[in-house]
Amino acid sequence: MSIRNDALHFHRSIWKLANREQLRSLVAKLKSGARGYGEKIYPVPVLGLLLYDQDVLRKLEGRATIDELSSWSSPDLQTVFGLHEQIRLFNERCLQPLKAQLPQCINAANPYKKYPAIPKRPRRFFLHSKAAEQAVRSFWTHPAFEILLSTEHAVKSLNVNYEETVLQLNQEIVDAGPGEESDWVAKFDRARRVSANNIDMFRHVGALLCLHSALANLDQLIYLGLFHNEFIQLDRSNVIDYMWTTGGAGPSMWLLHVPAGFMFIYEPTDLIMVDIDRPGQTGGLGNKLC
Repeated sequence: MSIRNDALHFHRSIWKLANREQLRSLVAKLKSGARGYGEKIYPVPVLGLLLYDQDVLRKLEGRATIDELSSWSSPDLQTVFGLHEQIRLFNERCLQPLKAQLPQCINAANPYKKYPAIPKRPRRFFLHSKAAEQAVRSFWTHPAFEILLSTEHAVKSLNVNYEETVLQLNQEIVDAGPGEESDWVAKFDRARRVSANNIDMFRHVGALLCLHSALANLDQLIYLGLFHNEFIQLDRSNVIDYMWTTGGAGPSMWLLHVPAGFMFIYEPTDLIMVDIDRPGQTGGLGNKLC
């Protein structure tokens, strides 16, 4: 099995949860997309609007999301905050290869952070299942671990703040936009072309960013598992043409699709299965998760 296959198997195991309906209904109450704000944080957090600026929400709606929690029952509060904590701890287990040598990188690579209002004894959820454990062990084989650990020497004298670095570089990539290249990525490309002395520093930080991104995708699969029984599909009836681009942080797919009413329900954070094979075309790429 591969990381991809084990992650998808884990995603499908969420569909069979006994308490899935309860989890989905609670998480939906905090979903920013359901209130017209759109999903702006990736991976979409189960605490949703609680991670937004509550003073801004209070000005917009007259009441902040956190104010609404006073009407929630204690079991419901424990459930939703417990789910957040379980995902955070699940991510920590995925990052265990860093514990001995680079423990300071674990929190930086974890998209889920500690939230003040968590139960003292989080309830056991699906993150203790066999499928979850297999996903964790499979994640340990991610090639970025080896790069990150083997290049530690390059930043030992720099006193790197890993959390701030990941947030800054990730934001630079987001701000650059699709198909564009952030300044940091451009500098890395230049250093790589000339075999610069500081190339290991770039590789070290880049590997950490890769782990953060990979975990974000895994967390998004958890989130989508609560709401969908299958991925949103775009097939040959929707896609007119496509092209690959290597601009930006990595390979990207540009799609020219037929507009349809259902396109309005898509969120920028949705993972979509795209079938880009077309009739009569050979060597197509088949189904790709985008």
